[in-house]
Amino acid sequence: MSYSTSLESLGDSQSPPKDGEECLNVLNPIIDLNANTNEEPLTNESTPGNEVVNEENVERSDIVIQKSKRKKTSLVWDHFKKVELKNGKKWQCIHCKNNYSVVASGSTSHLMRHLKQTCHVYKKLVAQQKKLNFQPAKSKIDEKLFGPLLMNSRGKYDHERQREATAHWIMMHEHAFNIVEEEGFHFMMKCSNTSYEKISRKTLKNDCIAVYEAERKKLKSTLRTVNKICLTTDLWKSQNQKIEYMVLTGHFIDADWVLQKRILSFVHVPPPRRGVDIADAILKCLKDWDGIGKIAKIVEDVRESVKFINQSEARLQTFSQIVQQLKLGGKKLILDFHTRWNSTYQMLSVAMQFKEVFPRFQDREPSYTTLPDDDDWEKVEKFPSC
Repeated sequence: MSYSTSLESLGDSQSPPKDGEECLNVLNPIIDLNANTNEEPLTNESTPGNEVVNEENVERSDIVIQKSKRKKTSLVWDHFKKVELKNGKKWQCIHCKNNYSVVASGSTSHLMRHLKQTCHVYKKLVAQQKKLNFQPAKSKIDEKLFGPLLMNSRGKYDHERQREATAHWIMMHEHAFNIVEEEGFHFMMKCSNTSYEKISRKTLKNDCIAVYEAERKKLKSTLRTVNKICLTTDLWKSQNQKIEYMVLTGHFIDADWVLQKRILSFVHVPPPRRGVDIADAILKCLKDWDGIGKIAKIVEDVRESVKFINQSEARLQTFSQIVQQLKLGGKKLILDFHTRWNSTYQMLSVAMQFKEVFPRFQDREPSYTTLPDDDDWEKVEKFPSC
């Protein structure tokens, strides 16, 4: 009964079989299925469902999942390449052309040993290169502050070192000054050191200023050995205080070829914060540092000299006569616009051509008092090239 029913159901969806051989082809899957199970024979309701399941199984069996190859991250892959030789594949050093075996496990220890110990070409190449070391900065805590309970040389508790260490801690983590007056802080310090003495917020504020001045002095000493420095600025507005700030940062390379970064100044810049306002703020910041303030004074002397000469036709003629006597060529003196640095550069460049004229001009004009000396002109000569 089930066979006929199945045939009828199959006949509804497709044309009847033409011969008995095709009928057997249709019946065989149904007979085999019934023979392997104890369940009742298939009906016209179960056949379409099984056809769908079989199709899904076929589709899933065709899907092949391939694992992605592991990315090579070792340093040796920048210095070795795989080559095909008579005795098989080998790893060849791109520097000395030595060949090494390909390990099935993928180990690179023998290749790394070659680079560090055997390959003289690679060693020589590394020695000749000068690299910028972007190394993490050393600890900001002074070494003299380390020690058990901050003892002095006599083995006694040093309260001065404790105050200095507390000032470093406050500035490193931007804590409020009054945190040292809290009962919990005092209790914690007493538990760790019974000799601890309480510090007031006013004392802590003065200690922080003293630490700042000491660090500033160290930075000034470091900058004296720096030939060139790059300045960057960052401006933002405090959401809580509604105040605009600007930080001036100096970037330079020290004697060990390590890139250094130091904050030079942190100032308030009121709106509208135009380019001119930012330039003025930068100039004021730089005047606070040794050497930079002197250059600013030299630039001001050159500016006043040019202004003094150009303000009078008689002075300008006197200056021109001296230029002709010394047989000097070049452009006329240019007065800069002090908020535009490119015009200041042009003013200094032109004035440098007439540095021998200014002393002779002073002999004829006693009222001229802003004459740069020889050392000033040497600094001016270096200033535009920085």
